[in-house]
Formats: sequence, C-alpha cells, structure tokens
Amino acid sequence: MMKLHKLAGLLLLVVCAACSEDTVTTDPIDLSQVGAADDFTDTRDGHVYKCVRIGDQIWMAENLAYFLPMGAEDGCYTYGQDIYDGASVGLPGNIWGEVARKLLADWTDRLDESVRSTIDMYIGYIEIGLPESIAVNGIRNVSAEFYAELEVKLAQERPRQAMLAAEEENGGYSERYGFLYSLDGARAAVPEGWRLPTDEDWLKLEAVLGMAEGEREKMNAWRGTSAGDYLKAGGESGFEALFAGCDAYESSANTMDYINESRCGYFWCDEERMVEGLNGSSAALVSEGVIRMVAIYSSGIWRGTTRLDNVFRPVLYSVRCVKDAR
Repeated sequence: MMKLHKLAGLLLLVVCAACSEDTVTTDPIDLSQVGAADDFTDTRDGHVYKCVRIGDQIWMAENLAYFLPMGAEDGCYTYGQDIYDGASVGLPGNIWGEVARKLLADWTDRLDESVRSTIDMYIGYIEIGLPESIAVNGIRNVSAEFYAELEVKLAQERPRQAMLAAEEENGGYSERYGFLYSLDGARAAVPEGWRLPTDEDWLKLEAVLGMAEGEREKMNAWRGTSAGDYLKAGGESGFEALFAGCDAYESSANTMDYINESRCGYFWCDEERMVEGLNGSSAALVSEGVIRMVAIYSSGIWRGTTRLDNVFRPVLYSVRCVKDAR
C-alpha cells in the first residue's frame, strides 16, 4: 500500500511539473483587451479592410492593398515583379486607346473638331496594332499640348500594366496578400487617419499578447513562446497575419529576391536609422529599418533589422496599418 501511495505521489508531481511547464512556455494573452472593430473603407480605391481592437490600438486585420499611383516607381510591387523599367513596358493597344480616348473626351472643348478627328484617327491606328511611334508623331504634330498631357497619363498606366503582368504569373497575389512595399512606399501608401506602426506600436501589441518585457526587448531574435501563433490567421488576437513572403535583402543581387510565400509573413515598422556599411567605415553609411516576422516553423515573433535596399533595388515587406482607439 505504501508503494502505491508513493507512486501516486510521484505521478502527481509529474503532472504538476507538466502544468507548470505549460504555464511558463505559453504567453498569457489578455483576451479582455481584444475585441471587434469597425471595418475601414479606403476611399481612394474602395477597398474594405477588416479591423480588430488590440489593447488601446486599432489594427487592420488585413495587409495593405493600396496600389500607389506610379506602382513600382513609388515602391509598390506584387510578388515576383521585376525591377521596374518604364521604358521597357509596352501598353496593349486597347489600353493605350482607353487612356487616350478618355483624355480626348476631357479635351472636347479645347480642340477644334478637325484636330479631335485627327487625334481620334491616330488612336485608332494604335488600337488595330500599328506601331506606337506613328500615333505619337501624328498626335504631337496636331497638338503638342494634348500629347504632353497624354504622355503623362500613359506614363501613369505603365506601372499598373507591369504589375498586372506579374499578377498573371503569380495567380493574383495581391488579392490574397496585398502589395509589398519599400519603406518609403509603405509610408506613402498608408491611408489618412492611420499610420505605419512604429517599433513601439508593435511592442505594445506584443505586451497584450502576453510577451514578457525581457523577451520584447530582444533584437534580431525570435521572441515569446506563443505570441506569434496568436498573430497568425485563426489566432486568438484576430490579427490574421498571412505568410505573404517578401523581397529580401541580397547584397550582390541586381534582381529581385522574392522568398518564403506561404512560409513567412514580414511587416514594416516606421523606423529608420543610418548604420555603418559592411566595411565598417563611417563614410559608408547605409539605411536600416526594423521589421516583424511570423513563420510556420515558429510560435514566436521575430524582431529584427533590415537593409532598405542594395542600391540596385528595394527591399519589400507587407504593411499593417494601426491607429489609436478612441
């Protein structure tokens, strides 16, 4: 009987030890600070974002999907898109015609009927597949002012067509994940009333997720024990982080380096500082930012530094917007 009592006591100690271990290896999220928030409609493009309240902040529960007016020229890319070169982006005849005819309608009261008719004729040439140079020269000759504005409109359309071509290759990435942005592009893309989260904003979020202060302070490290799982799609925070991948820094590459779609999600912080380059010379300062990352292979949240570009090309991450709860 004594042996049975001792065995029972030993089992109880094992169970208690296991419970204690679970307690210390799980970040204690404060669900009382997590709640619903109204959807947000971006008036610039009509996109509706789901949102969530976490602590005293409202976070978008979707990646930002606003296409900047000049696309990649503004630092806004879709996954797999190459370095943007506007000179190499041709416009399909139907798109060229749509842009030109819309502008021609706007100029109805500014052009003689004969000039409008001539411009209309040259637009038709493009639409049936004749070389663009024929229409360009013809339109410029009859109205240099009209062509100058048309050139601006066409230049604005080329980045969108470059993005759409890449979207055909990646299966409509932006519909699932939003766009990838350079840091400057991210700052420009944030809608009015919201902000690109600072490192401090992320630290406040991580505190609600139960991450210990000592863990939150770590840099270039995985932090926390389950906070990352709370952020992921289906997690208890409602943040719904997706594994959108990124265009990663590669010191020698003059082509884009897209990695980890469906494996990792990377998010910008609105932080930037100048640091010494690889040779350690203060004369070779480079820009460095801060990001957060979640991954399928970790239950924590990575807080780390990142270069912003390598001169040849930008580094691109996803964006989550935040604002203070009222």
